[in-house]
Parts: sequence; C-alpha cells; structure tokens
Amino acid sequence: MGDLLEQPPQPRPPGCAPPARAAWRARTQSDPRPPRTDRGGEATASALGERPIVNWFQRKIDGYLTGRIAAWCAGGYAAIVVGVTAFVVAAAATTENTFAAVWLLLVTLPTSLIVFFSPLPAGAATLIALIASGGFQAWLIWRLLRGRRMRPGGNEPA
Repeated sequence: MGDLLEQPPQPRPPGCAPPARAAWRARTQSDPRPPRTDRGGEATASALGERPIVNWFQRKIDGYLTGRIAAWCAGGYAAIVVGVTAFVVAAAATTENTFAAVWLLLVTLPTSLIVFFSPLPAGAATLIALIASGGFQAWLIWRLLRGRRMRPGGNEPA
C-alpha cells in the first residue's frame, strides 16, 4: 500500500482531457518529439502551436476589463440565433405552412421589428436580414459588456 502512494503519477492516455490548462501547456511545451512537418520539411504553423486567428481573438478579448464574460455572452447569443435559424430552415423545408419563423423574430427582438416593418419580400431576404440583426445584437452585447480597455502591460484600466 505504501508503494502505491510513492509512485509517480502515470501519464494520461492520449484521448483524456488534461486536469488543468497550465499543466497541459507545461507538458506540451516541453514535448521532446519534433514538430510535424509538411512535405517541404518545414514545421507547419499548427504543429508549432501558432494559431493566428485564435491568438488574435485572445488578444482582443483579454484587452478589456470584462472581455471574457462579454465574449461568452455575445457568443452564446450568436449561437442561439444560429440554432434557431437552423430550426426555422428545417421546419420550412419539411412543412409548407409553419409559424417557426416567429421564434427567430422573438430571439432577435427588438431589431427584428425593423426588419418586420421594412418593405422586404418574405423569403430568403427576410431570413438574411433577421440573421444580420441577430449578429448586430451580438456585437452590441460584446460592446456593452466588455468594459474598459486595459493597459497593454498592466492589469489596470486605461
């Protein structure tokens, strides 16, 4: 029994999630294996851990006082709009007369009222306008919740 407690922990299997982000980064950054290469022999950007789009979003989110919370709220709202849009399209494809579009109108209120009272023809143009209004509202959520911009080197608001 005493021998079991003194043994070092076993490494996780490849498919298991790491216990903490810091431990995972420490383990992956000190990986003795050489990075994967493309056919020319140079290491690929994904093999080196360079993710320019993800890094850009990370810098953008971390540059504000409550950027992470704002990103989660805006992203969650945008995901709801996309999900309801998929439901509306699926319902419209399976049945002729459906009131499924009411859900998209309700999710995108109040900007959907502008689309509703506009002279757009019913159909794809209205659907695209409602999706755009949902994207606009997600952007507004981000702008309202992100807080003040942080100084580049410190943790204090600028």
